[in-house]
Amino acid sequence: MAEFCASAGSKQIENLCDSSVNTQNMQEVNGFKNTFDTELSKFYQTRTGAVKTPWAKEKIFEVIRHVKSAEVAINSGVRRNAAEYYWSSRYDVMNIGGSDYLILKRKNHDSPTVRVVPLEEYYDILTDIHKSCGHGGRDKIQYKLKDKLVIVRKAIDLLVSLCPVCQSKRNIPKKGIVTKPILSKDFNERGQVDLIDFQSAPDGQFKWLLNYQDHATKFVHLRPLSSKQASEVALELLKIFLEFGAPYILQSDNGREFTAKIIAEMVNMWPDCKIIHGTPRHPQTQGSVERSHQDVENMLRAWMRDNNSTNWLLLRTIQQK
Repeated sequence: MAEFCASAGSKQIENLCDSSVNTQNMQEVNGFKNTFDTELSKFYQTRTGAVKTPWAKEKIFEVIRHVKSAEVAINSGVRRNAAEYYWSSRYDVMNIGGSDYLILKRKNHDSPTVRVVPLEEYYDILTDIHKSCGHGGRDKIQYKLKDKLVIVRKAIDLLVSLCPVCQSKRNIPKKGIVTKPILSKDFNERGQVDLIDFQSAPDGQFKWLLNYQDHATKFVHLRPLSSKQASEVALELLKIFLEFGAPYILQSDNGREFTAKIIAEMVNMWPDCKIIHGTPRHPQTQGSVERSHQDVENMLRAWMRDNNSTNWLLLRTIQQK
């Protein structure tokens, strides 16, 4: 009976903790949305000159009415008025599921269908796209919007600048620049390997990510590890080498997991592969893989924060471009 009570009590505590986290996340989302809406509205209220103001739903409904009445006039053989002529020459109306949407006038049937998004939907659409591209910047969001949706550029810039996850990424101090860059011309000419520490956010038994990067192509292999033991590191490297081939040069830092004999013995299986180590306490010698570290870690932590999950194993296969 006592064990049952203790179990029930711990379950209640877990539920309370989950509820508290969800409430905190909801408050953060609402705060972000309110700030975005306020700042965007303030920008257009104080802006002077020829600036295209985003349309609210009321304006879009008005244009839809003009376009539809213009279509009725054409079908009835009646002359369109000035407003009907103006708006129908620039926009069309598409009905989906009983709802009307304003789209840009298409030149022909092969032209893309581009919807004009009302101001009230900016936040939801932009945040979904922003998250889907790993909290990418303005250019990535614009690429996703291209030939699909019309959203003013200022709204995109504002959302990226206000995003809490992006702000936390910008606060990470930059590392020193490599003064003498390493040059590689071909695939598997040089491979760089290092570990990413996820002990603060483990996914089950896995607390580390092995990051192996081909230096020339920047192609990244990510393999989860439960420890930093040399045998486990060697096993994952072996899997990569058997699938993609061993590099001519394998570069690593001076960690014990890479200087152990087992790693050297594994490399001896490929006589043409030479293993070298970076300068102690000088991560700049691992510059390329260190930069990919930050990119991978930022993407995974952003995904975990957005989805309130630590199951980062779902996203371990990433190709750096």
